[in-house]
Amino acid sequence: MNPFPRISLSLLAGALLFALPHSRSAAQDTQAEDAVEIDPAAAEKAAKKVVTDSRLLTAVEAEGLKFSVASNGNLEVLIDYSEESRTQQVYLQSKTFRYDDNEFRDVYSIAYRFDAAAGLEPALAQRLLEASNSFTLGFWATQEGTVYCIVRLPARATPSQVRDAIMFVAAEADELEKELLGSDEF
Repeated sequence: MNPFPRISLSLLAGALLFALPHSRSAAQDTQAEDAVEIDPAAAEKAAKKVVTDSRLLTAVEAEGLKFSVASNGNLEVLIDYSEESRTQQVYLQSKTFRYDDNEFRDVYSIAYRFDAAAGLEPALAQRLLEASNSFTLGFWATQEGTVYCIVRLPARATPSQVRDAIMFVAAEADELEKELLGSDEF
């Protein structure tokens, strides 16, 4: 009986090839010298580049609305109420979220800022909650000292649905802003 285990010839040849020092050709050495160094910060920035959802772009363009694209991929539309010398900024989230089998995005506008540590005045909070209940479209929300008017749309909303959401949040947010601040900040 042979005390040594049987080793296949192909396994032995593979082990020898792995153990042998590898030599590089002159062409490989030149290629290595010509390699471009990549800045890690630039590579990370390129990897994080956000692309705007084409469905959203198509809908806004179809309605002929002027917009800009923010660095996070969201769209920004400025609604001009020239008769009142006022404007209202509206944000359309490019990133969507899912609930069950459905995909949604938010369209929102800022109406008011308050001291987050002190909280929103109870009477105003109650009023916004009641208004949300009677809205046909959209709702009021607060986050980190900011009051938003929001419409949650299906990600595949039609161009007219996107336009209606934009106009709704702009009108409601601007009206509250005008009432509470008397100025045009948002």
